[in-house]
Amino acid sequence: MTTAINTIVAGSRFGQFYAKGIAEDPHFNLLGILGQGSARSAALAKQLNTRCFNHLKEIPANTQLACIAIGGAARGKTGPAIAKALMDKQIDILIEHPLLPQELNELLSYANSLGRRCIVNSFYSSLPAVEQFINSAQKLHRKSPIRLIEVTCNIQLSYAILDILAIILQATAPTAFQITTERLEAIKEVQLNLAETAISLTIINELAANDDGAMTMLQRIHIIHQEGTLTLTSPHGPILWEPIVNAPKTNNQGLFDIFDQPTKSLPHIAYYHNQATDWSTIYQQLWPSYAVKAAQQLMAGKPIVANQQRTIDVCAIWQELTQALSFPVAPKQQVRPALLESILEN
Repeated sequence: MTTAINTIVAGSRFGQFYAKGIAEDPHFNLLGILGQGSARSAALAKQLNTRCFNHLKEIPANTQLACIAIGGAARGKTGPAIAKALMDKQIDILIEHPLLPQELNELLSYANSLGRRCIVNSFYSSLPAVEQFINSAQKLHRKSPIRLIEVTCNIQLSYAILDILAIILQATAPTAFQITTERLEAIKEVQLNLAETAISLTIINELAANDDGAMTMLQRIHIIHQEGTLTLTSPHGPILWEPIVNAPKTNNQGLFDIFDQPTKSLPHIAYYHNQATDWSTIYQQLWPSYAVKAAQQLMAGKPIVANQQRTIDVCAIWQELTQALSFPVAPKQQVRPALLESILEN
């Protein structure tokens, strides 16, 4: 990309990360925020010294790309309808996940009929720790098949988790799943077979009214391989490698070498991508910069057909899974994030 891409951002909640990232990226020129007349949309536009559009007819004719951070029918939103209206204006589309399969198929078909580019961004798969984890997991899987994948996530990350797993395994079929237990009202355990790989999935099926950012956790993934266990502790790292158990050596009398002089040996856990970061850094720097990564690839002409097929497959699995889980329940209580020390002191 040699010329800045004229871009608008639709949505002013999660769209704040896109808007900040677009405004700070020299590859893009932020033309404005598309909202519905809310004070938040106006405040975001003012913060970034750009325009606020309340109607589609106000969108400038030279707009080339729209980043749509508005959900679809699964969340009672109209993101796909807005995407179609913007494609009518010859604008390429990046839209946030998740979408229902019917919405996605209609959107991609509509984009194809107009000669527009359109992708669904699962966001988390582009974060640096997740990318490194995916790359390492793929290499392990090529060396010998992954034995088991264990995943824990909040329901809001369920689509992103399925997308990450599909990228690691480079396939989605065959697929089968079964909800095995319900330990608590909000905690669902699912046995999933994806691309002939066994996956144990624990989902915290909680969603606070009007606050999808209230979560017990984001996501954690364990790749259990014949040579060890690779763990992504969160989308921001660290990544851990736990080699298979390194039993102590024995001498010719059968005694362990625990009586000898200690020597340097294999660590029981090795840390990778161990960036000590905090939520302010994540929200102010990391998320805005990586929210636009998919937009950079889209506008640079990266082939998207293969990714679109994966997205179609993942959307279908996600819909089937969430329907089986039933509607999320509200968290039983609100607690404030805190360090362990302060929690234990109280």
